[in-house]
Amino acid sequence: MDDLTAQIEAMFHRYAADLCEGRADGVRLAKKFRKDMDSLIAKHGRPAIDAALDALPVGEKWPSAAMH
Repeated sequence: MDDLTAQIEAMFHRYAADLCEGRADGVRLAKKFRKDMDSLIAKHGRPAIDAALDALPVGEKWPSAAMH
């Protein structure tokens, strides 16, 4: 896994945990996530982001984001 893939994976985990644990409003969190992804796209380019997303581990357990 390269550095960009690791960055994106860590970002997904952080946002999922914040959402699951109720530390942030979902709408505000989604806007911040989009802003962070837009920043990565601007810095690395869409093809690099697409490749990093494709390299994310498959079948890994992620925190549940189900609404209760």
